[in-house]
Amino acid sequence: MRTRASAAAAALLALALGCTAPPAPAAATHTDPPPSRAFACGICGGEITGKYVSVEDELVYHVPCYEKARRCDACGLPAAGSRGPAYVSPDHRVSCSVCQKEAVLSDDEANEVARVARAALADVLKIDLRSVPAPVALVLKPELQAKAGALSSNWIKGLTEVEEEGAADGRRGARHYRIWALSGLPRRILVGVLAHELFHVFQSELNAEAGTADLPFREGAANYVEVRVLRSRGETLRARLLEKQGDAVYGEGLRRFERMAKELGERRALELGAKMQGFPEGY
Repeated sequence: MRTRASAAAAALLALALGCTAPPAPAAATHTDPPPSRAFACGICGGEITGKYVSVEDELVYHVPCYEKARRCDACGLPAAGSRGPAYVSPDHRVSCSVCQKEAVLSDDEANEVARVARAALADVLKIDLRSVPAPVALVLKPELQAKAGALSSNWIKGLTEVEEEGAADGRRGARHYRIWALSGLPRRILVGVLAHELFHVFQSELNAEAGTADLPFREGAANYVEVRVLRSRGETLRARLLEKQGDAVYGEGLRRFERMAKELGERRALELGAKMQGFPEGY
């Protein structure tokens, strides 16, 4: 989320909340497949009888096939074999055939997906943001990275920008939101990204200083929301991959927030995730 004052206030507040995804699924290498199951490589289709790579125990590949394949920038899986051929976008991102078939390429379609994300937040987590405008605009990767500034990464997929009107009495002015998202993300992934970004809107509505909150806390809470929405829509593989991110902000922040939700209750944890500046003591 990038927050800025209106032209009347003529001040720029350098705050930003970005949204990332795992650069690649967590893959495990095995020496021998279980004897009770027959495996075929997801890229070449050949039988696997020795060493192989598995992703979340659902997808298996020969080691050389997995190492040589280009990765989809949306889902992180090999863009080859059953998920090929690879498609390269104008900003040089790679998409597998599965993600490319679901690619969202227009602002109108992106805002339709945002309505789905808003409904999921209300139905699954009782977070009603349907009265808070936050239009979605699609951009290519270089533009999104430029908007994110210092918080940009190679895997950024969304950003919430907040424009704040000045207030004569010094109190926080009205806030106006816009969500920027990568063009070409598949619908099933974009709905999670937008749920994540909409939770940043929720944080901004309830906490005037949300943009300065502790990053692992702020992003861990938003990632928790993304995972819950994905699971509610049957996207369990994507949810598990988010939970296994190894970084200290999005991955560890999510795992800490999951523990908080388990111990305090989900509703209380989400309330704290929106209003507080950091994890409560003990989390």
